[in-house]
Amino acid sequence: MILLDDKIHVEKDDLRRIFYIKDEDKEVPFYIQNAIVDLIFEEGGFKRKYNDLNDLELIEDKFIKKVINIIDNLYKVPSKTDYSDKYITYIWYYLPNNMYKVWQPLVDLLIVGELKNKIKVLDVGTGPATLPLGIIEFYKIIAENLKDKEFVICFHLIDSQKKFIDYANYLISKVLLPKNLKVQVNSLVANVKDDSIIKKDFKYDIISMSNFINHFEHEKDFDAFKLLKNLRDNLNDDGSLIIIEPGSEFECISFKKIRNKLVNEGIYNIFSPCIPIWEDRDKINCACFSTYIMEVKKPELIEFLLSKGLKKFKNREHVAYNYTVLRKDGLYKYRIERNKQSFFTIKEIFEHQEKEFRANIKGIVKKKSNKNLSFCICDGTMPNKDYWIKIDESALNDTKEAIKKLNMGEKISIKKLKVIKKKNNVNMILDINSKLQLFY
Repeated sequence: MILLDDKIHVEKDDLRRIFYIKDEDKEVPFYIQNAIVDLIFEEGGFKRKYNDLNDLELIEDKFIKKVINIIDNLYKVPSKTDYSDKYITYIWYYLPNNMYKVWQPLVDLLIVGELKNKIKVLDVGTGPATLPLGIIEFYKIIAENLKDKEFVICFHLIDSQKKFIDYANYLISKVLLPKNLKVQVNSLVANVKDDSIIKKDFKYDIISMSNFINHFEHEKDFDAFKLLKNLRDNLNDDGSLIIIEPGSEFECISFKKIRNKLVNEGIYNIFSPCIPIWEDRDKINCACFSTYIMEVKKPELIEFLLSKGLKKFKNREHVAYNYTVLRKDGLYKYRIERNKQSFFTIKEIFEHQEKEFRANIKGIVKKKSNKNLSFCICDGTMPNKDYWIKIDESALNDTKEAIKKLNMGEKISIKKLKVIKKKNNVNMILDINSKLQLFY
C-alpha cells in the first residue's frame, strides 16, 4: 500500500492481507460497544458497575423486553418510522449490524486509487454516526499500515433528530485513533427537505447515506431524486456519492429506479457495482433484485439480546444490503472490455444455435447461493433476469472455494463454460474443464 498524489493505492493482495475483506468476519470493537452501553445506561437511568459488557446483566428485564419487542417488529410496514421511543433500540441493534456496510463501497474506490488520505465527508441522515464509524475504522487500518503518512477525515453530519446527533458526537469521541489519523466533526440538526441547509459552495470527497431514501424514513412527499440531484453540486469533480439501502426486494427495486433516473438524465454515472462489461452505457433500465452479502461476527451486544429472546435474524450469519457508488467523472470500477475476442455475451449464448457447446464469458456477479453452490451473472446484454451458473461436482476444489467468496459486484471471467440448451431452458455449468478468473 502506498500514497501517491494524495491518493491511496493498494498493491498485490493488500486487500486480503490487510482488510480480510473476504476471509474474516468483521468485529465491532469493544470500545464502540462499551460506549453504546454508556448510552443505554444513561437513557435507562441505570448505574454501571464493571465498565465492561458484563454490565448488560444489570439492566432490568422489563427494559430489555421492550427493546426486543421493538426490534422484532420494526420496519415491517414500509412507512415513515417514528424514532422518538426507538433511539436506544437503534444504537443497540442496528448500529453494530450496519456500521461495516460502507466498507465494500470504500474497497471499490480503493481498488482504483480513488480514496484520498485527507477527505471531507458529508453524511446525510447520519443517525448515531453508523457510517462515519465504519469509515473511521476503515481508515484506521490504512493509517496503521502507512504510519509515516498523515490522514484526516473531516465529517459534516446531518440528521433531523437531535438525539441521534448527540449520540453520533459521543460515539465518535470514544473511538481510539492512531497518532497519524485525525477526525474532525461538524454536526447539524436539520431536515434535508430544506434545500438551503447544504450550501452549494461546500465540496466533499464523499457524500454518504445509509438506509435514508427508503419508505421507512420519509413521508410520501419526500423527493429522493431531487435531493440526490442537488447533491451533485456539493461533490468534488473526483468525488463519490455512496448510497446504501436495505437488502429487501421491494427496497432494492425502488432504489434502483431512482439510480437509473439519475444516470439516464446525465446527472451521475454508476461507478459500482452494476457496471457495463462490453460497452459504455449512458442509459440504464435494469431494476433487478440483487444483494450484497456481508459475513458478520455477531457483536456481544446482539448476542446478549438473542440470549434474552430476540428472534430477528437469530439464525442468520450475514447482513444483506444494496449499495451504489455514483460519480460525475465517468469513472468505472472496472474498465470496459474493448476487445471481445473469443467471448460470448449472455445474449449470444441464448441466441446460439448449438444445443451443447463451450463458451467463454465475462460478467458481474449479481447474487449467489452458498446452499446450492451457484451464482448469478450479468453482462448488461439481457438485464432484469437471473442467469445462474451451476457448479458441477467435478469442478476443482480451488474453484469451489473461490466461488464461496464471490459477492455482488465482482467481475469474473469463465473459459470453457459448459452450456446445455433444452427447449426454453439454458443450463450453464462450471465443471472440471472450466477455468474461473476473478478480478477483485
